Amino acid sequence: RLAYVVAGAIFVLTPNLILLAVALVTPRFWAELLLTDAGHAPVLVATMVLIVGMASFTVVLARYRGTGGIGRANLWQLWVIALGPALVAAPLARSGRVDLIVLLTGAVALTTAIPVVRWMMRAAAERIGWADVRPRLQELMRYGVPRVPGGLAFGGLMAIGPFMAPYVGSLRDAGFLVAGQSILRMVEGATSAFSLVALPKVAALRARPQHDSLRARV
Repeated sequence: RLAYVVAGAIFVLTPNLILLAVALVTPRFWAELLLTDAGHAPVLVATMVLIVGMASFTVVLARYRGTGGIGRANLWQLWVIALGPALVAAPLARSGRVDLIVLLTGAVALTTAIPVVRWMMRAAAERIGWADVRPRLQELMRYGVPRVPGGLAFGGLMAIGPFMAPYVGSLRDAGFLVAGQSILRMVEGATSAFSLVALPKVAALRARPQHDSLRARV
């Protein structure tokens, strides 16, 4: 299990850390390209920190959901998605400091790095090395990479509106659009909840294997 966790963390975090590094090298260029104004460079960097934090959050959710720890997964989700951002936004909403709000929200998400680091340290203590991690990483890539286009398509569908909004309005207009989309994402989350619970159970039945029982339950 720990080898899979390490492989999954590498799979998820590496590309996002590379994106953060690129943003830190030339923030004004990317801010002008993506946010229409080089002056929004602090917002861009803060957003990239948030993205890395959400990547770490994804690892934590996957670990707990995949091993039946739905309660712990839900507590982390409550903190990262609801309580933490609310605590950040409440005192700062009227300040207009979008960069600070996004950066602190990213810091909330980065608290999920605590269990990730703990799992990494446990893996090191158990002498789980690259020889153990590499085949798991290859397996996860064979499973995950073909599913990336669908994820990008859905993400692009949700992102194209906010991306285009500053070109026809203001960054403030884009913010209202994102807020409206967040409500839509809540509905989407409700419909996908079943699969999040069912997938680990189905995987466990296949691993035993209990194909007949699985067919009957389906």
